Amino acid sequence: MRVERGDGRPIFTTDGTRAWDFTADSERPRTRPADRVHYLGRNQFLLRRRSAADWSGDDFTRPAGPVEETDFAGRRCWTVELAPPPNKPHPLRIWVDIESGQMLGYRSEQVGEGAQFVDLIVGEVLDDRLSRGMGRCTHRRSISR
Repeated sequence: MRVERGDGRPIFTTDGTRAWDFTADSERPRTRPADRVHYLGRNQFLLRRRSAADWSGDDFTRPAGPVEETDFAGRRCWTVELAPPPNKPHPLRIWVDIESGQMLGYRSEQVGEGAQFVDLIVGEVLDDRLSRGMGRCTHRRSISR
């Protein structure tokens, strides 16, 4: 996985075993095992699956309607509107890729805000130059707001 700036410079890269964080120094990334270095930037929740514990509270965890199948970001997805917690006024719609279980996007339709993957390619072998000697990436993902 590779998260990059608009100009293509990396912000975060992982090959599933190691991770490289370029946020502090683009020439000397911080690197550690992938379970120790995480991307904590904008829309980070699209890159990490929610744990089972995340679904136990009331912060957008309960469906407010039926789960439906649809096409989203060029993929077959399930979509559902999640009820807001008591302190938030509007529900949140999410789209989850049926094949991988990865959340591909979210949107608060009443507010008109959200984020989603763009230029999503799953399972393609990428050019080794994209990882710049940091291991092979197996997914390329871009996120838009």
